[in-house]
Amino acid sequence: MVLKGSCLCGGVRYEVTAPAVWSHHCHCSRCRKISGGAFASNLFVPLEAIRFEAGEDQLRSFKPPAAERFTHVFCGTCGSTLPFRNEARDLAGIPMGSLDDDPRFAPKAHIFVDSKPPWSTICDALPQHPEALGSAVEPDDRARGSSDASLQAPDASGSAAGRMREMKLARTTPILRIFDESKAREFYVDFLGFSVDWEHRFSAEHPLYLQVSRGDCIVHLSEHHGDGSPGSAVLVETEGIDDYHAELERRNYKYFKPGIADTDWETRIMTVLDPFGNRITFSEPR
Repeated sequence: MVLKGSCLCGGVRYEVTAPAVWSHHCHCSRCRKISGGAFASNLFVPLEAIRFEAGEDQLRSFKPPAAERFTHVFCGTCGSTLPFRNEARDLAGIPMGSLDDDPRFAPKAHIFVDSKPPWSTICDALPQHPEALGSAVEPDDRARGSSDASLQAPDASGSAAGRMREMKLARTTPILRIFDESKAREFYVDFLGFSVDWEHRFSAEHPLYLQVSRGDCIVHLSEHHGDGSPGSAVLVETEGIDDYHAELERRNYKYFKPGIADTDWETRIMTVLDPFGNRITFSEPR
């Protein structure tokens, strides 16, 4: 899939010829300055995937004196922010607002949320990182509430960028197999009250892969062969299980009527079955 992008005046046009490897919303002060908004949304692709079709001679750039990697690239005529190259990491960063086509690759996280302005509220369920994703920030960067954050992303091979502090395990995300998109949306969105965070298909004829979430609970749903088996089981730690049960009863989902049961191990559980045989058990300590 080839993506097209351009500046506001149309003098600079570019294309992207390879799939993205990462995308995020960055709330650092530098990204806010160049975007003029609460954050900047950046898409990252392999360096060789970016090609300027017209107006490359109109590109201008500005590098803050204290920046190590951060460079603002823009159109010299209209000032639009445009793709920047990071040779060291073999990546190109695409300001998502400059794209003319849908990349079908939604941002997967918020970074530098400790630097976001007080008037800005994050309303989605994406993971939030106080600083850069998987990197250590120098003390002067913390004081500024900024870093070279636009480039804190996996490199073109998909490995984590930045200077890793230490190995640690993070959130586990189950992948459940689905076979019918409409039934999956009816169950997870209309009935369970999850939201669709992002979805992906390589083309209209390919299987669907999407992320749904509610609160801190994130689930990936996949039509791809080999991504999980029907009949998988997931345990979700829950608070307010009675309220959630009452909410589900009000939705009157005709294919399943869950109840609440007490267990011998001092929990109360509510189990639901999706249309594909996957079992999700919501559990709350007694």
